[in-house]
Amino acid sequence: MVGIDIVKISRIAEKFENEKFLKRILNDEEIAYALSKSPIITKFGFNSIAMTVAGLFASKEAVLKALGVGMTNGYAFKDITISHTKMGAPVVSLSDKLNKVLFKLNKEAINVSIAHDGEYATAIAILN
Repeated sequence: MVGIDIVKISRIAEKFENEKFLKRILNDEEIAYALSKSPIITKFGFNSIAMTVAGLFASKEAVLKALGVGMTNGYAFKDITISHTKMGAPVVSLSDKLNKVLFKLNKEAINVSIAHDGEYATAIAILN
């Protein structure tokens, strides 16, 4: 199973000022990772922090799609954690309830890839 999502970074950048938005979609580790990025504004009107948050947002959406569940079914962005290896590759960790979904699908892991281009962040999630 595969899930994909695309996000306009400026849309996330507008919401980024609202701390409640960040705390609703990211855990403390993810917020720290995003805030470690450059605050310098790009020619598109946003910074690397907003790009990172948009990539994390798209990743979590893609994971929910790949699993075939939605947030209306009692699952939330915080049930998914996106961390990164030393080389920067994203790594997916799931809450116990999403791990149960993964197990029911006879899958063991989820791989995610995140890309940014211009004003957009996109992510794809593949169940293995």
